[in-house]
Amino acid sequence: KHAVKEFVPVELIGQMAVFIASENASTLTGTSLPIDGGWNAQ
Repeated sequence: KHAVKEFVPVELIGQMAVFIASENASTLTGTSLPIDGGWNAQ
């Protein structure tokens, strides 16, 4: 629950996009996956 105080690297956002498009994410429905370095948790 602590923000990392830096921007999330573009590579990590790309990795998340690849995961979401893969079969491994086939059971994820109606969810929100913030990629904000923990700022949303504060």
